[in-house]
Amino acid sequence: MKKFLVLLGVVFGVLVMSQGHANADEVTVSSWPDFVTAWNNPDTTKITLSQDFETTATSTQTRTAGIEIDGNGHKITFSAGSDASHSLSFRNPASSATDQSPVLNVHDIDMVATQGEGVNGFIYNGEDKQASQWTVKMSNLTYKQTFNGGQRFATVGGAKVRLSGTVDIRTNYENFVGAQDIEIADGTHYYGVSNASSNNNGEASANGAGPVSVWYMTSTAGDGHITIGNDAVVSLVNYHTANQYSPIYLRFGEVHVQPGATFNLNGGTAGINWFQNAQYGYNGHYIVDSNATMSVSSNTPNGAANVIDYSNTTGTGDQGIAVKSQGSLYVMGSQSSGVPLIAMTGGNANQYLTLTNPKGFDINNQGTGNNAAVNVTRGKFSITDSNVTLWNNGLNTTTDAASSAFEKVASFTYTPADGVVSSDSGLQTAYKNNSTARISGLNQPLKIYVQPWSKEADTTNTTMLDSDTQNGLIWDTDKTVRARVSMGQLPVSGKPDPDTGLLTYHDVWAIKDQVTLTGNDSLGQTFSKQSDADGFVTLSNDYFQKATLNGGQLLSFYGKFGDYEDKVTADVTDKTPPTPVSLTSSATASANVSGKTDAGATVTAKVSHDGGQTWVDAPNTATADADGNFSLGVIEGLAKDDMVQVLATDDSGNTNPVTDTTVHDADLKAAPTYTIAGDLAWAGKFTKIDFGSHGLKSGNKKFAATENTTGEMTVSDTRGTGSSWRVTASMSKQLTSSDGAYTLNNDVMFRNDGNTQPLTNEETVIMDHTTTSDDDTVKINQDWNDKDTGLFLEIPGTKQPVAGSYSGEINWSLQDVPANN
Repeated sequence: MKKFLVLLGVVFGVLVMSQGHANADEVTVSSWPDFVTAWNNPDTTKITLSQDFETTATSTQTRTAGIEIDGNGHKITFSAGSDASHSLSFRNPASSATDQSPVLNVHDIDMVATQGEGVNGFIYNGEDKQASQWTVKMSNLTYKQTFNGGQRFATVGGAKVRLSGTVDIRTNYENFVGAQDIEIADGTHYYGVSNASSNNNGEASANGAGPVSVWYMTSTAGDGHITIGNDAVVSLVNYHTANQYSPIYLRFGEVHVQPGATFNLNGGTAGINWFQNAQYGYNGHYIVDSNATMSVSSNTPNGAANVIDYSNTTGTGDQGIAVKSQGSLYVMGSQSSGVPLIAMTGGNANQYLTLTNPKGFDINNQGTGNNAAVNVTRGKFSITDSNVTLWNNGLNTTTDAASSAFEKVASFTYTPADGVVSSDSGLQTAYKNNSTARISGLNQPLKIYVQPWSKEADTTNTTMLDSDTQNGLIWDTDKTVRARVSMGQLPVSGKPDPDTGLLTYHDVWAIKDQVTLTGNDSLGQTFSKQSDADGFVTLSNDYFQKATLNGGQLLSFYGKFGDYEDKVTADVTDKTPPTPVSLTSSATASANVSGKTDAGATVTAKVSHDGGQTWVDAPNTATADADGNFSLGVIEGLAKDDMVQVLATDDSGNTNPVTDTTVHDADLKAAPTYTIAGDLAWAGKFTKIDFGSHGLKSGNKKFAATENTTGEMTVSDTRGTGSSWRVTASMSKQLTSSDGAYTLNNDVMFRNDGNTQPLTNEETVIMDHTTTSDDDTVKINQDWNDKDTGLFLEIPGTKQPVAGSYSGEINWSLQDVPANN
């Protein structure tokens, strides 16, 4: 029993000790002194920040055991004490230590250095191999130096560096120094800057801490690698324009940009070189995998150093750049005359630049003078299975069209011994070593863009739609239609966006005769045309395109180049208003506004009471019938000198313009406007026309209306001298007996100077008149009498009326008519 109790006590004691040890291993801190205490304790395995804090003069000590630092989203501001007192340092563990591969794991932390001294930064172990057994892991971390002095972020003493998540490091000296190798995890976004405080706007500067790299490698073995993981985005930027150091400096065995990754090297001058690689036995390969991109560029205008420099590839190793199938390489810079972008001039005959079926490549010397893209005096420059486009020396490679383009080139090589050897004889003749300013190859899907109308081709117009059906760009007011052919996209410059680390791309347009587009327009007319010098294919017709919904068909464009083809369609939008109305009514206040336009159009009117200064909508509306006829009715409230504009609108909402207007290629006429000059109206009307009472007698009977007629038939015309009108009459009801049994058909006559016309249900002209004054009043029955002028009841002897009281109805019409009609 004692033995059992003793054992239980021993076990219990072990459990208690284990619990106490766990509490000591993981520490939460809220200040710099607490952080330093935890760091200096070799038993601490994890430090977690509970709040933001600033540093004090409390100094750190060197560790030999691994540790995790969890920033927990908080910030450390390095603002007091020396760099050395703040820097984290560590050494390889003693051979007796349990853990021979310690790890520093720093994550989820924001750091700002507002002051400091020397090169000591967040980590300082020196450049030798005293920490070669360590691995430094960093994830979701930022570090920004805001003072002007030189400072490195991490001098890791030969340790391995592993980065993941989002990493943003901006210092005045190198981000990392002395790494054995660097691995960037899949999907990482890393933005690294040296000479960060040389300016505040991210532009190139001659100021700053001096010529430094971003990653200064001191690998411990000849196969020390740099790996950019799948789909990672890594940008190394040096703003200093006088910096001859490349972003990756000194010894490395291989830089491997894995599938889908983007690796941007944006240097002060140099982008890639092989300092000391060869004499240390390091081959120094840059490998760009499928769908990966490597961009190498210089920030220095009129650069005097090569952006990619093979001059120190000496020794027996192989040094060079290999772009695998569907990888991309972009090299950009603005060089001084006589300075090529890429100089393959080293002592190593095995140096190479190899592009195998690239998705895209562009070696673009944007300088002036002898602005060569590539100069090869040793080694081999080769391209296989690619389209190739050249800009001759002396051209502005940014704005000038390319000199020549070659489709699907199977092979191209340049060596000093053999010169150009190519499967394409044209390319073999056209390419000139050390004097071709730009060589580019895009093996990307062809894209056809339909552009909105412009009078002349507009190379600045980016209002284009990238879709299978491009809607709303072409109108039925267009005679000219343009499409533009993009061969793919290349970076605008080598400078990455500081927020995303990504490059900005732009379309590269086809050159003259490079691509043929075929298709049909909206009227079914077919075409086959080649691209012009700016990549446009222009259809210039003497007829307008037809709106798709009005019977036109989709425009169609098809093109092919190399292995890629594209077809797009575009509809035609109805932008043409109806035919302006033709008015048949008078310009009077009392007129029933009527006329003709396109069938189905909606007709409205606007009115101005102040001479056209302001306009209001009239409430009247009408729809033109199948023949285009319409009647708006009388517009109320009109007076002399008011203005009226009558507009037609179609189903697409297109309305006649208020003034003559040019829309694209079409001249559109304004809606008609008229001014109320006065009015044409009845000033008086008959209240009764009475032919009297008469006894029945044989023979012809003739009775005048003048004696017993009451009222006067008077017309007032204030429209101005020269206006014309007409009065007509028709029998809307013949004279009929009071009992309805008998009718005197067509016995009411109108006589005028002896001419006699019966009043029927058709209109009979009573008077035509043209005014002789601006205020003209005419009495219609002024000259009526009982003999030969006026209305008469005439019953022939052959017709014997039945005694009774007869009445009927006469319809009088006052009409505005053109003069002399």
